Amino acid sequence: MTESEIIPLVTGPASALGICLLIGTGVYRLAANSLAPMLKAAIDRHLDSVDQMAKSHNAEHMRIIETCERIERKVGGLYARVEAVKDSA
Repeated sequence: MTESEIIPLVTGPASALGICLLIGTGVYRLAANSLAPMLKAAIDRHLDSVDQMAKSHNAEHMRIIETCERIERKVGGLYARVEAVKDSA
């Protein structure tokens, strides 16, 4: 093959398809080997932080419930004292 016959093959549609396939393979390998593990690590960190927030929210919720129960007992005691004062008056 002469040079004038090779040039159309190298610059033609078949070579463009070959170059696209090579670039596509490279992008796929980059995504599969580098980007996917980085994305997985970022998602794992996010889910861990969500789990920690849920635990702290649950603990805060329990403290609020305990405080409300304590307030309810104290208010109940006050009502009992007010009723005792009303009855004696």
